[in-house]
Amino acid sequence: MPNILLDTRNLPSDINIEELVSGMQTLPVKVVKINEQLSENFLDGIDVFVSLNPKISPQDLQLISKRGIVPLLHKNFASVGFTTFQPIEEKGNSFLFEDWNNWQVFAALVRCLENYNFPYDWSNIVHSVKNLEIEI
Repeated sequence: MPNILLDTRNLPSDINIEELVSGMQTLPVKVVKINEQLSENFLDGIDVFVSLNPKISPQDLQLISKRGIVPLLHKNFASVGFTTFQPIEEKGNSFLFEDWNNWQVFAALVRCLENYNFPYDWSNIVHSVKNLEIEI
């Protein structure tokens, strides 16, 4: 069962966090929410980082990627180097959602969990995110 860290800092108004968390709890995951500054101790044992924070810092993104934690982010973060994992091509380092709404985030999480169940794919994603160079 994957451990998910859910970043709720600077939450966009289109996200209903109670509804989203309720939906996440129907999946085989353990969800931990943070709404304070990200630190190393939050990341122990975390497999997936779901950011609902449109203002997440490059330092936080670098911390997550260097630990091999797979990020689930808004498509705006493609400009930093994050790309949605494509299992057929075996390329990508994250799971991106299109819009700031519960359904888009939930759909990206389901895609992420589908790949978590395949160790070869998951190790490719983790390796790719660890090798991502994020400029600070």
